[in-house]
Amino acid sequence: MSARVLVIGCSGGGKTTFSAKVAQLRHLEFQSLDRDVRWLPGWIERDRAEHRDIITHLVRRERWVMDGSGASSFDIRLPRADLVLWVRVPKACRSLRDSGFRLGVNRDSLGHGKGTTMGKPHPMELRERVVAFVEEGNSHREAARHFRVSPRFVNNMMILHRLKGSVAPGKQGHPPGGGKLMAHSDWIGARVASNGDVTLDELCVELTERGVMVHRATIGRFLHRLGLSNKKKPHGQRTTAAGDRPRP
Repeated sequence: MSARVLVIGCSGGGKTTFSAKVAQLRHLEFQSLDRDVRWLPGWIERDRAEHRDIITHLVRRERWVMDGSGASSFDIRLPRADLVLWVRVPKACRSLRDSGFRLGVNRDSLGHGKGTTMGKPHPMELRERVVAFVEEGNSHREAARHFRVSPRFVNNMMILHRLKGSVAPGKQGHPPGGGKLMAHSDWIGARVASNGDVTLDELCVELTERGVMVHRATIGRFLHRLGLSNKKKPHGQRTTAAGDRPRP
């Protein structure tokens, strides 16, 4: 039975969560290189020599699970490991991660204010440090390796900084209450009331003329919210107020 388990894999792939579960099931001590070794509060990277000294001390223990893929300490960790587990992330998840989001589970357990909630943008502190690192003369790929994020995330941060002067993330999702169609609810209601046979496609065109680009399916859902429902008929379906359709 393995008493010293090393978990490696790409960033954001769930190594921390998986390692914690293995430690719980096998009654082993869990050590995270990010949480316990690499980063100091404020996303300040620990000195490399001190980094290696701490890892050397940790691997001398007899029972542990350690997550972290930094190759610079493999010469210390691999000889002491009984088992190496490689966490591989599906291609679809890698694509989402590259858009600048962490996936999987909540990582508040990292501590030091470094935790991020999966599916939410990276924290502002990290975003600002990435930009500052690049502006010091480092390449985007060097920044990606240094902060263990994707090159695309670094690119996005630099574009955002250049265009807006800020790296603050935009609001996610649609605002409550109907999104961009809510401001036009009175017009849509009046339009359907005046012509119950108006089609979703016709509404799409007329809304485009009003400066609103929206899919016909979105309009259909919005009509239901207004109490104006329609059957799912082929392309060109008609809209009628709920309860106004002729009964068989």
